[in-house]
Amino acid sequence: AQTAAKSGFEQEAQFERALMDTFLLSVPDAVYFKDLESRFVRASISLAHRVGHDDPNEIVGLSDLDLFSEEHGLQAFADEQEVIRTGQPLLGKIEKETLPDGRSTWVLTSKLPWRNPAGAIIGTFGISKDITALKRAEEDLQNASDMLQALLDNIPDRIYYKNAQSRFTKVGKALVKRLGMTSPDQVIGK
Repeated sequence: AQTAAKSGFEQEAQFERALMDTFLLSVPDAVYFKDLESRFVRASISLAHRVGHDDPNEIVGLSDLDLFSEEHGLQAFADEQEVIRTGQPLLGKIEKETLPDGRSTWVLTSKLPWRNPAGAIIGTFGISKDITALKRAEEDLQNASDMLQALLDNIPDRIYYKNAQSRFTKVGKALVKRLGMTSPDQVIGK
Protein backbone atom coordinates (compact mmCIF):
# COMPACT_ATOMS: atom_id res chain seq x y z
CA ALA A 1 0.00 0.00 0.00
CA GLN A 2 2.86 2.37 0.82
CA THR A 3 4.57 1.60 -2.48
CA ALA A 4 1.29 2.22 -4.33
CA ALA A 5 0.84 5.59 -2.60
CA LYS A 6 4.45 6.60 -3.27
CA SER A 7 3.99 5.68 -6.94
CA GLY A 8 0.97 8.00 -7.31
CA PHE A 9 -1.81 5.41 -7.12
CA GLU A 10 -4.81 6.01 -4.88
CA GLN A 11 -5.52 2.33 -4.34
CA GLU A 12 -3.28 -0.70 -4.04
CA ALA A 13 -5.47 -2.56 -6.57
CA GLN A 14 -4.77 0.13 -9.19
CA PHE A 15 -1.07 -0.24 -8.51
CA GLU A 16 -1.20 -4.03 -8.83
CA ARG A 17 -3.17 -3.72 -12.08
CA ALA A 18 -0.59 -1.26 -13.44
CA LEU A 19 2.22 -3.67 -12.56
CA MET A 20 0.52 -6.52 -14.42
CA ASP A 21 -0.34 -4.32 -17.41
CA THR A 22 3.26 -3.10 -17.68
CA PHE A 23 4.56 -6.65 -17.43
CA LEU A 24 2.18 -8.04 -20.08
CA LEU A 25 2.91 -5.16 -22.46
CA SER A 26 6.70 -5.46 -22.06
CA VAL A 27 7.67 -9.09 -21.57
CA PRO A 28 9.15 -10.62 -24.74
CA ASP A 29 7.92 -14.10 -23.81
CA ALA A 30 4.37 -15.41 -24.20
CA VAL A 31 2.61 -15.06 -20.83
CA TYR A 32 -0.96 -16.22 -20.34
CA PHE A 33 -3.72 -17.02 -17.88
CA LYS A 34 -6.38 -19.60 -18.83
CA ASP A 35 -9.65 -20.75 -17.28
CA LEU A 36 -10.61 -24.31 -16.37
CA GLU A 37 -11.47 -25.05 -20.03
CA SER A 38 -8.02 -23.83 -21.16
CA ARG A 39 -9.40 -20.66 -22.74
CA PHE A 40 -7.32 -17.48 -22.56
CA VAL A 41 -8.38 -15.04 -19.85
CA ARG A 42 -5.40 -12.69 -20.20
CA ALA A 43 -2.26 -12.71 -22.34
CA SER A 44 0.86 -10.74 -23.12
CA ILE A 45 1.04 -8.64 -26.24
CA SER A 46 3.99 -10.75 -27.40
CA LEU A 47 1.74 -13.82 -27.42
CA ALA A 48 -0.96 -11.95 -29.33
CA HIS A 49 1.58 -10.83 -31.94
CA ARG A 50 3.01 -14.35 -32.26
CA VAL A 51 -0.42 -15.71 -33.21
CA GLY A 52 -1.26 -12.86 -35.58
CA HIS A 53 -3.30 -10.50 -33.39
CA ASP A 54 -2.63 -6.85 -32.60
CA ASP A 55 -4.43 -6.80 -29.27
CA PRO A 56 -4.23 -9.48 -26.54
CA ASN A 57 -7.94 -8.95 -25.87
CA GLU A 58 -8.64 -10.48 -29.30
CA ILE A 59 -7.57 -13.92 -28.04
CA VAL A 60 -9.55 -13.82 -24.77
CA GLY A 61 -12.00 -16.73 -24.84
CA LEU A 62 -9.99 -18.65 -27.43
CA SER A 63 -7.90 -21.76 -26.80
CA ASP A 64 -4.71 -23.13 -28.32
CA LEU A 65 -6.90 -25.15 -30.69
CA ASP A 66 -8.11 -21.83 -32.14
CA LEU A 67 -4.59 -20.43 -32.52
CA PHE A 68 -2.26 -23.33 -33.32
CA SER A 69 -2.27 -26.63 -35.16
CA GLU A 70 -4.55 -29.37 -33.86
CA GLU A 71 -1.55 -31.43 -32.76
CA HIS A 72 -0.16 -28.66 -30.57
CA GLY A 73 -3.59 -27.50 -29.40
CA LEU A 74 -4.59 -30.97 -28.18
CA GLN A 75 -1.26 -31.52 -26.39
CA ALA A 76 -1.42 -28.09 -24.71
CA PHE A 77 -4.99 -28.80 -23.60
CA ALA A 78 -3.99 -32.20 -22.18
CA ASP A 79 -1.03 -30.69 -20.31
CA GLU A 80 -3.14 -27.90 -18.82
CA GLN A 81 -5.91 -30.25 -17.78
CA GLU A 82 -3.32 -32.41 -16.02
CA VAL A 83 -2.03 -29.34 -14.15
CA ILE A 84 -5.63 -28.52 -13.16
CA ARG A 85 -6.37 -32.11 -12.14
CA THR A 86 -3.22 -32.66 -10.07
CA GLY A 87 -2.28 -29.15 -8.97
CA GLN A 88 1.29 -29.97 -10.05
CA PRO A 89 3.13 -27.53 -12.33
CA LEU A 90 4.62 -28.53 -15.66
CA LEU A 91 8.06 -26.91 -15.80
CA GLY A 92 10.50 -26.53 -18.67
CA LYS A 93 8.72 -28.55 -21.36
CA ILE A 94 9.97 -28.12 -24.93
CA GLU A 95 7.05 -27.77 -27.34
CA LYS A 96 6.81 -27.43 -31.10
CA GLU A 97 4.14 -24.95 -32.14
CA THR A 98 2.70 -24.58 -35.63
CA LEU A 99 1.48 -21.00 -36.04
CA PRO A 100 -1.53 -19.82 -38.07
CA ASP A 101 0.75 -18.78 -40.96
CA GLY A 102 2.21 -22.31 -41.12
CA ARG A 103 5.55 -21.51 -39.50
CA SER A 104 6.83 -23.89 -36.87
CA THR A 105 8.47 -22.55 -33.74
CA TRP A 106 9.84 -24.10 -30.58
CA VAL A 107 9.16 -22.87 -27.06
CA LEU A 108 10.30 -23.74 -23.57
CA THR A 109 7.12 -23.59 -21.54
CA SER A 110 6.07 -23.79 -17.91
CA LYS A 111 2.43 -24.11 -16.83
CA LEU A 112 1.24 -23.73 -13.27
CA PRO A 113 -2.06 -23.96 -11.42
CA TRP A 114 -3.87 -20.63 -11.05
CA ARG A 115 -5.60 -20.50 -7.68
CA ASN A 116 -8.16 -18.12 -6.19
CA PRO A 117 -7.65 -16.60 -2.70
CA ALA A 118 -9.32 -19.66 -1.12
CA GLY A 119 -6.75 -21.94 -2.80
CA ALA A 120 -9.11 -23.54 -5.33
CA ILE A 121 -7.67 -24.03 -8.82
CA ILE A 122 -9.47 -21.75 -11.26
CA GLY A 123 -7.26 -22.38 -14.29
CA THR A 124 -3.62 -22.25 -15.32
CA PHE A 125 -1.03 -19.63 -16.05
CA GLY A 126 2.26 -19.93 -17.81
CA ILE A 127 5.11 -18.58 -19.81
CA SER A 128 6.58 -19.79 -23.09
CA LYS A 129 10.01 -18.65 -24.25
CA ASP A 130 10.77 -18.87 -27.96
CA ILE A 131 13.79 -21.14 -28.41
CA THR A 132 13.46 -21.60 -32.17
CA ALA A 133 16.94 -20.21 -32.90
CA LEU A 134 18.44 -22.55 -30.31
CA LYS A 135 16.61 -25.57 -31.77
CA ARG A 136 17.73 -24.66 -35.29
CA ALA A 137 21.34 -24.33 -34.12
CA GLU A 138 20.98 -27.71 -32.43
CA GLU A 139 19.67 -29.23 -35.69
CA ASP A 140 22.54 -27.65 -37.66
CA LEU A 141 25.05 -29.06 -35.19
CA GLN A 142 23.46 -32.52 -35.43
CA ASN A 143 23.54 -32.34 -39.24
CA ALA A 144 27.23 -31.40 -39.17
CA SER A 145 27.93 -34.25 -36.77
CA ASP A 146 26.01 -36.68 -39.00
CA MET A 147 28.00 -35.55 -42.06
CA LEU A 148 31.27 -36.00 -40.18
CA GLN A 149 30.20 -39.46 -39.05
CA ALA A 150 29.24 -40.38 -42.65
CA LEU A 151 32.71 -39.30 -43.75
CA LEU A 152 34.36 -41.30 -40.95
CA ASP A 153 32.25 -44.34 -41.81
CA ASN A 154 33.09 -44.32 -45.52
CA ILE A 155 36.61 -42.96 -46.03
CA PRO A 156 39.30 -45.63 -46.34
CA ASP A 157 41.81 -43.59 -44.31
CA ARG A 158 42.25 -44.27 -40.57
CA ILE A 159 40.90 -41.01 -39.13
CA TYR A 160 40.45 -40.29 -35.44
CA TYR A 161 40.12 -37.50 -32.90
CA LYS A 162 41.67 -37.55 -29.44
CA ASN A 163 41.16 -35.40 -26.36
CA ALA A 164 43.87 -33.70 -24.25
CA GLN A 165 44.47 -36.99 -22.41
CA SER A 166 45.16 -38.70 -25.76
CA ARG A 167 41.96 -40.77 -25.54
CA PHE A 168 39.93 -41.43 -28.68
CA THR A 169 36.78 -39.30 -28.88
CA LYS A 170 35.71 -40.07 -32.46
CA VAL A 171 37.04 -42.69 -34.86
CA GLY A 172 36.50 -43.83 -38.42
CA LYS A 173 35.49 -47.36 -39.39
CA ALA A 174 38.82 -47.95 -41.15
CA LEU A 175 40.68 -47.43 -37.85
CA VAL A 176 38.18 -49.64 -35.98
CA LYS A 177 38.79 -52.41 -38.54
CA ARG A 178 42.60 -51.91 -38.41
CA LEU A 179 42.51 -52.32 -34.62
CA GLY A 180 40.56 -55.57 -34.99
CA MET A 181 37.42 -54.18 -33.36
CA THR A 182 33.86 -54.25 -34.66
CA SER A 183 32.44 -50.97 -33.29
CA PRO A 184 33.68 -47.44 -32.65
CA ASP A 185 32.30 -47.80 -29.11
CA GLN A 186 35.08 -50.37 -28.45
CA VAL A 187 37.72 -47.70 -29.22
CA ILE A 188 36.19 -44.48 -27.81
CA GLY A 189 37.74 -43.54 -24.48
CA LYS A 190 40.83 -45.72 -24.89
